[in-house]
Amino acid sequence: MTSSRGLNEDEAAALAEMARPVVTPEQRERLRNVSLELLMQTLASLGRHVEIVVRPAGPPRSAGIAVSV
Repeated sequence: MTSSRGLNEDEAAALAEMARPVVTPEQRERLRNVSLELLMQTLASLGRHVEIVVRPAGPPRSAGIAVSV
């Protein structure tokens, strides 16, 4: 996402108003230590619309988590 906007890690961190070390793990898809709130704020800062949808699992869908970009 940052590369599509032509941002380096420092620019993305400044835009998202966070320290660079927090941005770097996201770009490497290591989100273990990043809260959902921080992830949503970061995506919004980068011009993305963030939406969480909760619906019943019911047939044919089983319970679980799906993420789409």
